[in-house]
Amino acid sequence: MLDGGVIYKNFGDIKPPGIYIIYYFIDLLSMGNKTVYMYILKTVVNLNAWFTAVSIYFIGKHLYNRRIGIFAAFFFAGYSVCMNAPGEVLPGNTEYFSSGFAAAAMALICRPGGMFRWISIFSSGILCAFATTVNTRTGIFLVVLFLWLFLNRKSWKGLAKETMILFTGFLLPYLALVLYFVLQNAIEHFLFWQGDIVKFYINRYPVFIRIIRGIKGYLFFSGLIPLLFFCVLYIKQGIKEKPRDRRFLFIAGTFILAYLSVYSSWKHMERYYFTLFIPLCLMAAAALDELTVQIKNVRPRHLAVTLTAFIAVALATPPLLYFHKNFRSAIDRKKSSIESIKAEETANKPAADYIKANTSDKEAIFVWPTGDLVYFYADRILSPSFYDPEQRLLHVAYIPNKEAADRIWSFFFDTFAASPPALILDYTDGFTHDRGKYPSSQYIDEYVDKLKALVAREYEQRAEIGNITFYHRRK
Repeated sequence: MLDGGVIYKNFGDIKPPGIYIIYYFIDLLSMGNKTVYMYILKTVVNLNAWFTAVSIYFIGKHLYNRRIGIFAAFFFAGYSVCMNAPGEVLPGNTEYFSSGFAAAAMALICRPGGMFRWISIFSSGILCAFATTVNTRTGIFLVVLFLWLFLNRKSWKGLAKETMILFTGFLLPYLALVLYFVLQNAIEHFLFWQGDIVKFYINRYPVFIRIIRGIKGYLFFSGLIPLLFFCVLYIKQGIKEKPRDRRFLFIAGTFILAYLSVYSSWKHMERYYFTLFIPLCLMAAAALDELTVQIKNVRPRHLAVTLTAFIAVALATPPLLYFHKNFRSAIDRKKSSIESIKAEETANKPAADYIKANTSDKEAIFVWPTGDLVYFYADRILSPSFYDPEQRLLHVAYIPNKEAADRIWSFFFDTFAASPPALILDYTDGFTHDRGKYPSSQYIDEYVDKLKALVAREYEQRAEIGNITFYHRRK
């Protein structure tokens, strides 16, 4: 994008475009300085964390009261560190940015009604679209917003009007994106990477496997046990005492819908559950508020103080332990990252030097099947847009039907023919692949053989550096 390229057309990925727009503007502010870029990125991530916590506070305040809002915001601020993998202290992943937009959308739509309520509904739709363009799974929050409108409907006619306003706000950013890709002659590429490729990853594992992984992944976050305890209290109280309370139905419904968005994922990491964290904090805050009211009536007084102290320590311990662990891991990771970056630069230098000497900065290259860091060190664009064939092409062995695999490989060959690279780097011995790594595939050889024939027909081998073979396009 910084060099005038178009996402998906010049660089294919399953991530939606919103996150690249964020990275793009951060890169513009850093003016190409990688150190400045990292500082700005961390600043933006921290501001987003505060923005999300404030949004969750307003959700709690609008639904219940100020104290529940404060509890929920503190839960998010403290326990969000438990949702990170070791070495990650507020990383700039899609889940963190999308959760901020989703929480803000909920806060707006939960505002008490007034003369300009339609503005809040319209704005919440726009914010939900922003969240979805950053992380597709967050699109489930559009249903969450509609659920609030449905539970608070005054008439069916009024519900239809508010729903239309909500969906109009949601569609506007997407219409702008579609218009952009149409003008850039990249709409086909956008639909392929956000359609066929995403469906491949979603369908990679059977439904029951994804359900089991989703439940297991969430329940076994040991740091969240205190919050999960309060959530059980909240659900128990809600079912027993106020099963028709709109606030209970809304938060419980949000939790269920957010889980469905996680279930659709093809793999389960800590940060993938971040959207579930919003209703989780709200449920825990409401249950804690109810518990503190009950503790006030406990006699003798010193027992109430002891219970309060125990709850405070129990709630504070997991975040502190996780933060200490992740902070130390982050320091160690930073040291090892500096060393690995130097090693990567040294390892890629011979290939990068050869590429720079034998291609112009306007010519594209293609790397098979791994070794994609050479694009960065050689400062060359890629074509076709499959920057990681190992992940995006060879992994089709997991697709249960050949028709789906055919669509992906056909698109690869079509884009290859439309914009052939000037140079191909083969990190294997004659475009081979690890057959044992893809045991479920009965047809992967067919595609690779077609690629071999294409290279033999249109390219010639001119050099070998280490384990890399260089193929130049015939004039």
